[in-house]
Amino acid sequence: MGSRLENVPGFPSDHVLGQGFGIALHRTIRPPHRNLTSRHGVDLERENVFGIEDTWTRILNTNSVPWRSICHLESTFTDGSVTFGTGWLSAPDTVITAAHNIYLPESRSWAKHVRVVAGRNEDVGFAETYAVNIHILDGWASHSAPERDLGAIKLANKDFGYGPGWFGFASLTDDQINAAPPLQSAGYPFETRPFASMWYDAGRGFVDSDEFLGYYVDTEGGQSGAPVFFTYAGDQRLVAAIHVYGGSTSNLGLRITPAIYDQILAWNSG
Repeated sequence: MGSRLENVPGFPSDHVLGQGFGIALHRTIRPPHRNLTSRHGVDLERENVFGIEDTWTRILNTNSVPWRSICHLESTFTDGSVTFGTGWLSAPDTVITAAHNIYLPESRSWAKHVRVVAGRNEDVGFAETYAVNIHILDGWASHSAPERDLGAIKLANKDFGYGPGWFGFASLTDDQINAAPPLQSAGYPFETRPFASMWYDAGRGFVDSDEFLGYYVDTEGGQSGAPVFFTYAGDQRLVAAIHVYGGSTSNLGLRITPAIYDQILAWNSG
């Protein structure tokens, strides 16, 4: 498919590329049973770091492309709670993220203030703004349906993304996913890493279901909403899924289906 891994100092690219094509294709790992309560107030399985060799690598130069297009989110809710998450720019004034970063179904609480920092590295960031409007897919507020766990943040600065830039995105077929090189993702974990630091990993992905992609990419709480993407020759980056959940044997991203692709386009233009 003419793609490559990002050049991340310290990341063992040869190890990931040596995993081979076709790993775990068609393996069935259903969306996690909601039998655990997360700090977001939603019952989800815990996200995981996989394997004996930890390939999770910190991004130190968050001012560079594409890292400056990945945003740290600080959300304050109407019930008084505060959560931290990840999102990615899809247009100059739009950040895509997990719905559970901006709406908590159990307390029926909307985020009343969302601070958005692009390319954050602890106390500094490439650029900063805040939300003026938020959207979620129908079915998240009413039923907490995992396949509806997607949202968008419209930004106060309508030209915000012209500085950091934004990702492309694509709806890929099963055959395209199964034949693809490793998936990549980066976001802002906060359970075991310095607050608001960005961490990257890459690993083989596979089709989990019509709604989800599975992948062996290390994540933990705080990375929900992160882009799961390919980098093509010519430095075009396309998001194929939005990281939302963990599982015991893989982590899971909400797949950009044709319907979700159209929804993101509508949010971008709205």
